[in-house]
Amino acid sequence: MYLTVAGFIIKISFVPARDTYKVFAINKLKDTIATVLKRFICHKAVNKCDYAIEIHRHVPEVFHRKVKGKTIYFVCLFDEKKNTIVTYKHISINHFIFILLKVLSSLINQTDGCILHCSAVLYGGKLILFTGPTGAGKSTAASLLKDHFEVIADDMLVIKREKGRFYCYQVPVMEKNYTIVKTPRRYELGAVLIVRKASYFKVEKVQKSDQIISNLSNQLWSGGSALTHQLKFLFSLSTQFSHIYFLYFEKDKSKMLEYFDRFQQRQFPLRHVAKGSQTPGPQP
Repeated sequence: MYLTVAGFIIKISFVPARDTYKVFAINKLKDTIATVLKRFICHKAVNKCDYAIEIHRHVPEVFHRKVKGKTIYFVCLFDEKKNTIVTYKHISINHFIFILLKVLSSLINQTDGCILHCSAVLYGGKLILFTGPTGAGKSTAASLLKDHFEVIADDMLVIKREKGRFYCYQVPVMEKNYTIVKTPRRYELGAVLIVRKASYFKVEKVQKSDQIISNLSNQLWSGGSALTHQLKFLFSLSTQFSHIYFLYFEKDKSKMLEYFDRFQQRQFPLRHVAKGSQTPGPQP
């Protein structure tokens, strides 16, 4: 099985089993992955993959150690070597999604991009990202616009620079907004709005790179060496992408829609395509 995620090809190998129980366990996991991630399955011929996940039939190793007089047991979820992860038939789909995120983080570390905590709506064929610390209003901002714009993310997205332009990809994880349809589609980045809840509406362009990096670095889904790499990407984003703003807003759906539409049309020429519509809506 091959998955297409954020422009990468990930190969999943199911090592065959002999006895009936092991065959059932592997086939059940395979069927679950095929169901949950069906839109990310690649049906075309694949000549080269970027990463491999091998699901083996044997039982995972269990380790233990003493902690404050208690024996703590650990189950080995996976082993990793260069561009390959080995895991086991006993894992759940949630474990598999966690492994997939680990793979995605490793691949992002080999290219020019990051995984960012954010919500996003589709506006005129481009993505408008809402990001900020917990409680700032990422999900609230997207939910206020959902009746007019398609919500693409409510938790995280991959941002990549490809041929000098910035694009976004959905990540195949369950989000708070379970109605979001996940696909491997690529979206061009339209704007990044660093949100703050307020009793008014106001937009300020973020002028300094250090302000952008300090606000966005805390929203990275990463760690270790990958964090250093993704901070470098944020620097390139801050210097080469001009549509990054602070958005102060109040929880008022009609005012939010009016202000949002007026702001976007003023800042850069996007054509508003209403949710569910095939033709551009009227210009404000």
